[in-house]
Amino acid sequence: MESEDKPNRYLIESQKGEKFYRSVLDRMHEAVFILNKNFLIIDANDAASRTTGLGRKELIGKHCYQVSHGHNRPCREVGEPCVLPEVFDTGMPATVLHKHTRVDGSVCWVDVLYSPFKGPDGRVLYVIEAMRDVTELLSAHERLKSALKGIIQSISALVEIRDPYTAGHSQRVVQLADAVAKEMGLSEEQIEGIRVAGIIHDIGKITVPAEILSKPGRLSEIEFSIIKTHPQAGYAVIKGLEFPWPVAQTVLQHHEKLDGSGYPTGLSGDKILLEARILAVADVVESISSHRPYRPALGIDKALEEISKNKGILLYDARVVDACVRLFKEKGFKFE
Repeated sequence: MESEDKPNRYLIESQKGEKFYRSVLDRMHEAVFILNKNFLIIDANDAASRTTGLGRKELIGKHCYQVSHGHNRPCREVGEPCVLPEVFDTGMPATVLHKHTRVDGSVCWVDVLYSPFKGPDGRVLYVIEAMRDVTELLSAHERLKSALKGIIQSISALVEIRDPYTAGHSQRVVQLADAVAKEMGLSEEQIEGIRVAGIIHDIGKITVPAEILSKPGRLSEIEFSIIKTHPQAGYAVIKGLEFPWPVAQTVLQHHEKLDGSGYPTGLSGDKILLEARILAVADVVESISSHRPYRPALGIDKALEEISKNKGILLYDARVVDACVRLFKEKGFKFE
């Protein structure tokens, strides 16, 4: 009895198999190019012709960078990233997102998968490049991000309406937290999450009576205990929202301290998210340096003194404090 894979092998190796291969390739929605080690296109499908505006016969023999990028030199020679050499060398697939120049000169964003095709000895003979236009998808994603930012800004404004004495506090915290995160070399993705958390870090204050928020004198122990509920309240408000960053946990932890003396849960050390440790420092510096109902502004020097004497194993992350101090002392950072 013949094994089940024999008919398939026969199809691929015969003239009928060639027609089957061509039919499958041309039914694919993605633009597909088959490249040799010289980065020359040795085959392409109908979608590739539609994407580039060039017929299959025109595509065959062209370098992939001529078709994808519109120039006649290898990508790395013109300062553009290229993963093709690594795919040929390692035999591992790779994906990239890059700008593609259409035949009419217009530019779009494409998501590209490079898949190695190996011979019997395991060496990569060809690379199959599958290209998908994601311009509209990215555009929709950007619109959603813009809408999300607008909603977050509105929430922040709502909090500040109830607490007029700290108007602008969240914006200034975001300014400093953003600068500190960049000074520490964090990724743009992580910094974006810090910005979002910073804008709404005090959202829980909507549950605190306005007369406590705006009280001109020192708070009583009971009043302060009510204030201390705002991180937990904020977490409860936003925990159901699916952010691509740990926003809810950052909001919950932004008053925690390294030695465990913070609130609401008394976390310590590395149990506190780095994002929350950055917001904690930015929050303290902004609060001390600004006017409050119960005291005048104490100034930046006093704020930097506070975080510096309590950094390390005490209250504040030493790396965050050092970055913050550098910004003010060496790089001229100022709140806008």
